[in-house]
Amino acid sequence: MGKQINFYQTEGDMCEFEAYVHQLSLDSFLATGPVGSDLHTDHFTFGELYYLTNEKEQIHTKTSEYCTYISSSKNPVIEFSSCRIQKEYGENYYLNGRIYYFNEQYENESLFAYYKQLVKFIKKNYFYSKTTGFYCGKDFLEEYNKKEVFACNPRPLDLF
Repeated sequence: MGKQINFYQTEGDMCEFEAYVHQLSLDSFLATGPVGSDLHTDHFTFGELYYLTNEKEQIHTKTSEYCTYISSSKNPVIEFSSCRIQKEYGENYYLNGRIYYFNEQYENESLFAYYKQLVKFIKKNYFYSKTTGFYCGKDFLEEYNKKEVFACNPRPLDLF
């Protein structure tokens, strides 16, 4: 089992979160990329899946005939899945993102401490919806209240 926190964020909210990740000096990696590619990255792209770690030298990639990837269950990582647009519903419908700490294969106290700091950032800077259990970034909330963006969740967000 792992631990997770779910949220909605715009690209602007994600940029603020990214700045905080860099402030913590966590290394970030794309989850997958072209065959033989270096997955280490210093910049997040909206809609992508990333892995964060404080043990860069411990990250092992695998390569299939299609891509190079990181196995989350066998590496000391925190998953950061940014929100993404659910185009089947329309251009302004967002799927939630999450931060997920994997602790099934190992127990890493220092990485778990980073996970707790990331969760603290979300809880401090995002608004909480009791009906959904999701947090919402400031930009997302502003656009949601103007009906410019929508959450792909069957229950409305109670954020007013």
